Amino acid sequence: MSAKGYRNPVSPDPFAEPGWFHTDDLGALESGDSGVLTVLGRADEAISTGGFTVLPQPVEAALGTHPAVRDCAVFGLADDRLGQRVVAAIVVGDGCPPPTLEALRAHVARTLDVTAAPRELHVVNVLPRRGIGKVDRAALVRRFAGEADQ
Repeated sequence: MSAKGYRNPVSPDPFAEPGWFHTDDLGALESGDSGVLTVLGRADEAISTGGFTVLPQPVEAALGTHPAVRDCAVFGLADDRLGQRVVAAIVVGDGCPPPTLEALRAHVARTLDVTAAPRELHVVNVLPRRGIGKVDRAALVRRFAGEADQ
């Protein structure tokens, strides 16, 4: 027996509309006539925290400008009060002391709303990556989910 598809698909078929491929990418068009589209991230990576939506990529860009951060990833973990909390995993640069959570929150808040600043910090030796080199956020969620409860 074989099936033609899913009984209750989790997401709509990206090929449902002829001539179009619907992705989960989020973007913004610049105002005016430039027509420039900036890809902001993916909808499935968005973090819903305290009624706000935080995209990981701008937070990672802000964290990446801190002198002690060599590499970083931002993701959401379940939170009873906020829905999700913003979490950062960082790789510290050679010879640098690990920054504190407070220092990184202040650093992010210089360029983004404080809502986007991480509420939890994990220092790691290396970030998990998928086959094409992208950070494996799902692996980070699995690794750190529940740690704050222990």
